[in-house]
Amino acid sequence: MAVRGLIAVAVLGAAHRAGTDPDEVPLSVVLAGLLSIERLTALAKHATGDSPASVARHDGSAAEMWAWLNRRWSTDAEGRWDGLPRGIARGLPDPAIDVCLQWAASAVAKQVEEDRDALQRRQRVVITAGPHTDRPGTIESAAWRVTGTEDDLLPGPPEAYLVTIITPEGKAVHEVITAADFTVTSAANR
Repeated sequence: MAVRGLIAVAVLGAAHRAGTDPDEVPLSVVLAGLLSIERLTALAKHATGDSPASVARHDGSAAEMWAWLNRRWSTDAEGRWDGLPRGIARGLPDPAIDVCLQWAASAVAKQVEEDRDALQRRQRVVITAGPHTDRPGTIESAAWRVTGTEDDLLPGPPEAYLVTIITPEGKAVHEVITAADFTVTSAANR
């Protein structure tokens, strides 16, 4: 429910901001809004009409969803809100916006990556420049950049990727590496 709610708030906020129908909002705009809590909060203000996150409505509105996404959860086993138990991160009081934002962004990013011919997740690479030269790595995701107005992604495929690199000591490190600084060595390992 949280991932769908986060995506819905981003779509509705982007549609209200642009004065368009939600079906016409490009996924790249939705993803740009899901890349940070600050960007999503800005979109939520458009979607909710500046309703505070603590609003207690039960009308199926974007404001109600935003309130649910921002509520802190009880840490006891019976912690429920409107009869719904927390399905993930049980015992964690953090709001869904903190726990699930990255999952929502990842769900949208998979389609944007396909649409923009990004390299596939789990593809094996060898780093060709920088401190990790000649080290193997695995693409985890695209590292998207947003436009100067921060309301959309830069056009085209991503210029960089989040790559897991194995150091000489056998430690896995995560680095954002530009596509020009690695070579793809194999297809995605799913």
